[in-house]
Amino acid sequence: MTIAQLLKMPVGTRIGGGFVLTIKTARKKTQVKNNWIHTVTLFDETGEMEADVNIKTYAPLIRSQEIKIIVAEIQQTRDGIKLYVDQFAPVVEVAEPPMSGFEIQQADAAQVVRSKIKCLFLMGKFQSGKSDAEVLKSSKSKILEEIIDETVKG
Repeated sequence: MTIAQLLKMPVGTRIGGGFVLTIKTARKKTQVKNNWIHTVTLFDETGEMEADVNIKTYAPLIRSQEIKIIVAEIQQTRDGIKLYVDQFAPVVEVAEPPMSGFEIQQADAAQVVRSKIKCLFLMGKFQSGKSDAEVLKSSKSKILEEIIDETVKG
């Protein structure tokens, strides 16, 4: 369901089904009986719409947060129509499971070896009396990377 579709619906229409909208702005929170209502502006690629979201507790919604609308109703206001969201769920992105210690060790091992070799070469330059600027310049050189590649290969 898009904002454009919602704006075309008649007042009193109840909507459900779990569509996702993004919060553009989050404004005032008002306590009504034992619930908190948060006034927000929702948007998607088709437009934006004012909404009152029943957040139940005082935990506020934030700008750019995506919410899945579960139960809502189109309501009339002095300025037009708004969406009253009775039930929603925050959209949570599922991260990839973390790598195991062994996988991290394998992925990082080559980089650790390269870094240690580079460090040894640069320390040798310092010990030979080169200035900081010379060492920094040589740390970015292609020749040093070629030396490291040859050292890693053996």
